[in-house]
Amino acid sequence: MDVDVGALYKVLKDETRHRIVLLLHERGSLAYMDLMNLLEITNTGKMNYHLKVLGDLILKGADGRYALTEKGSLAAQLLLKFPEKTVTPGRLSASDTILIGLLGFLLLLTNP
Repeated sequence: MDVDVGALYKVLKDETRHRIVLLLHERGSLAYMDLMNLLEITNTGKMNYHLKVLGDLILKGADGRYALTEKGSLAAQLLLKFPEKTVTPGRLSASDTILIGLLGFLLLLTNP
């Protein structure tokens, strides 16, 4: 099984597709409307786009339910083992805010 890591990254870097893969990994298989409801997607065009982009990571069974292929299962395992780190922005302290303001003022004075 050939895996193009760059292409896989492009497919999975989108949060919606990331969530689709993890939902299918967790639940086994899901119907189209179940996926839409869990993802809180109301636009079928958007949903169809994401399913199309996932390509050979998912398959649609004879019962109409979506499931992961072998490659999709490997992708889910990668997502679980290497989760993306998210940084939550913090608040500036009053002293930091004043310092930034003063530096901005000084820059305005020196570069009119």
